[in-house]
Amino acid sequence: MTGAEKIIQLANGFGGVITTRQVSGAGISKWSLFQLEKEKKLYKVGRGVYVTEDGWIDEFYLAQVRFPKGIFSHETALYLHGFSDRIPLTINMTFPYGTNVTPIKEAGIRPYVVRRNYDVGTVTVQTQTGHKVRAYSMERTLVDLVNPRYDGDIEQTVPAFQRFARSKNKDVNALMDYAKLFNASDKIRSYMEVLL
Repeated sequence: MTGAEKIIQLANGFGGVITTRQVSGAGISKWSLFQLEKEKKLYKVGRGVYVTEDGWIDEFYLAQVRFPKGIFSHETALYLHGFSDRIPLTINMTFPYGTNVTPIKEAGIRPYVVRRNYDVGTVTVQTQTGHKVRAYSMERTLVDLVNPRYDGDIEQTVPAFQRFARSKNKDVNALMDYAKLFNASDKIRSYMEVLL
């Protein structure tokens, strides 16, 4: 099997999307990647990210591949968890302190940078096209939405709390633990007292 054939096979295993990092990690020469692009069997959709002609461009998966340190958060996490019907116009991702946000902003992503507890509450969720990406848990997301430093959409926040209150999978203890960790206990309690 040639390098080009291996790349196509590998890409098909990821829904038609492949990165230079994955190609190098598989021990395949980058030359094969560039050859496939030249032959129009792969199309560059971002820095180091390619898609096959039959591949599905999943914006969430592409954002995760391009910015692997990013964790989907706020309204984007609401959508990925099925707690919002609105497809986010702008993708929200949270990054650890020290991340250069310039290329992230240039990609049309709204970055949030945190100094502490960056990876607390991280879960794996599936996009509508079946790709697995990292997002904050629903409980962590609700706490992030009421953070006074965040200028979120109240029209999505209130319904998200209502859906959470009705959800069979809600973990109120985890919600209160995150609220305490992020100094949002009073706000979370006021929302939940009305709904429970």
